[in-house]
Amino acid sequence: MDNTVIVWGGELGDGWHGYQKYCCLTVGGGWAWQTGRYLKYPFGGSDIEVLSSGGGWVRGGLPHHHLLVSVAQAMGLDEDWIGIAEAETRTGARVSLRGGLPGLT
Repeated sequence: MDNTVIVWGGELGDGWHGYQKYCCLTVGGGWAWQTGRYLKYPFGGSDIEVLSSGGGWVRGGLPHHHLLVSVAQAMGLDEDWIGIAEAETRTGARVSLRGGLPGLT
């Protein structure tokens, strides 16, 4: 486990594709970030709007792209984004998906 990181996360937060209760778990990675902690990133802290289970639009949490960037950087890759570098919200605003997960390191 000295050189291993395991990331577990579901493809759905709930049956309605909502991410209010989305949970990711990482095991290992102690060479790259501080371990033994529980980090909770509040839902509603970003400018991205997502479809709620009730059918309306709500403010989303941090995109999971930031966690994926942190994992890639922990493995020695010099990447600043995974997939796309920015996304467009429902209202047309641009949201950056660059950089690792804040507070992880």
